[in-house]
Amino acid sequence: MVTRIRMQVVAAGVVTFALLAAGCGGAAEIVNEQLLESIEGVENVEIDQDSGEFEITIEQDGESITIGGGEVPAGLSVPVVDGGQVTGSASSDTNISVSLMYPGDQFDALVADYQAWADGSGLEVQKTESTFESDGDEIRNVSWSTNDGSVFVTVADCIDIDSGEFDSSCVTIYENI
Repeated sequence: MVTRIRMQVVAAGVVTFALLAAGCGGAAEIVNEQLLESIEGVENVEIDQDSGEFEITIEQDGESITIGGGEVPAGLSVPVVDGGQVTGSASSDTNISVSLMYPGDQFDALVADYQAWADGSGLEVQKTESTFESDGDEIRNVSWSTNDGSVFVTVADCIDIDSGEFDSSCVTIYENI
């Protein structure tokens, strides 16, 4: 748990640092990687910035966090619906998580897909739903979690990371493995 918290703190700092340095190009990526790897316990930092986007991967003590992109981590038992953009992922010896962004008009289809997963999983899964309004926008959130807490899936209305508009659907999957 301490490692996870420490990695989250480091990750938050890395995102801030990367955003500040994002416009500096390839040489800055190498310098930033070396600077971040100088933090005790942090190793194998990769910063990849292409066409104005960035991806940061930090590996520490057998755990890995990717911010700003990446791939769906291997080992998930919950299916990932095609067509999503990975916005972040994390994996360790005990946990896997991934966050994805989809077009907002896919919200209902995503809810149906994950309800079908919950119904056919053979696990005891609880579903919760909430809706609230913010600045005239209706924000929906549907979550499924296993009774033992080993799996959590959520589908929510969210802000598109590219446009900044509130017109996307985000999915987060977390599993204890």
